[in-house]
Amino acid sequence: MSLFIRAQSLRISELVEALRSVMRPAQLDRGCTSARLYSEVGNPECLSYVEEWKSEEDLARNLRSERFVRLVAIMEIAAAPPALKFSHVVDNDGLEFVSRICRETDRDH
Repeated sequence: MSLFIRAQSLRISELVEALRSVMRPAQLDRGCTSARLYSEVGNPECLSYVEEWKSEEDLARNLRSERFVRLVAIMEIAAAPPALKFSHVVDNDGLEFVSRICRETDRDH
């Protein structure tokens, strides 16, 4: 789950603290593999909040939680309409993937 949200200029620290207040319990949840908060370089009012879940069931349980209700309330104080996105990753690759693609490209030329 990825949330892209813009804070009002004078309320950046307030929004960061609000997001941290929902991030900490997520990090302690057995189904959450990662919860992180980022700010954009040069635009500290642009924030990205990302959660990763072990399974769709864990994510669904999270979406029905009081903590998620608080996250929705935080989204309502954004300076502009936030973007909430759910990605369903089925596989992860590393440098082996890059090597394989480069070998295929070399072979094709």
